Amino acid sequence: MDLDFTDQRGQVVLPVESRITLLDARPTTVSARPFANLEVTQVLDDREIGKGLLTLEIKASAKGLVPELSELLRTNFAGLRVEEVSDHGLAVTQIDTDDEELAPATERDWLIKIPRGR
Repeated sequence: MDLDFTDQRGQVVLPVESRITLLDARPTTVSARPFANLEVTQVLDDREIGKGLLTLEIKASAKGLVPELSELLRTNFAGLRVEEVSDHGLAVTQIDTDDEELAPATERDWLIKIPRGR
């Protein structure tokens, strides 16, 4: 914050600094956001099976916010070890104004790499 004054020689600016205090106003628990018309597509890519790698691509779309992958599907595959899960984030594709309630139409993509067991 700057304090501006005028004295006999002209304008004087006094910079005043204060400590920054960060506030976290988020609640400790947040309820799940509602969604409807969920569509999930799963594509298993075995083109690199010779190198010992399977890739599972999961695409989900819904009216409302698509939740995290762990809330949609089980990802603990029996006998398989998950090496990497890439979440490409939530994307709002449009705002649905057809119904009485205003809701976003969203999509979310994940890529799961599964090395072949030894």
